Amino acid sequence: MLNNRSTRGALLCIFSACLWGFTGTVGQFLFQQMGISSKWLASNRMLAAGILLLIYIYWRRGKEILIFGKIKKMRKICCCSA
Repeated sequence: MLNNRSTRGALLCIFSACLWGFTGTVGQFLFQQMGISSKWLASNRMLAAGILLLIYIYWRRGKEILIFGKIKKMRKICCCSA
């Protein structure tokens, strides 16, 4: 069943929508009950997403991500976009 790309894509879309809704509920709880600021929550969510993305890329591509800084063209792109 999951071999079909359309089925897999639809299931991943439904799963991501459920997670998106769940994060809204958790965010509201953290704001109201725990007194956490929106800046703290947003920055930590972005940090966690970046770490998870790097782990996923490392799992899929191996050590290719470690040569990112050695490519002059990539350094130029990163410096100009910052």
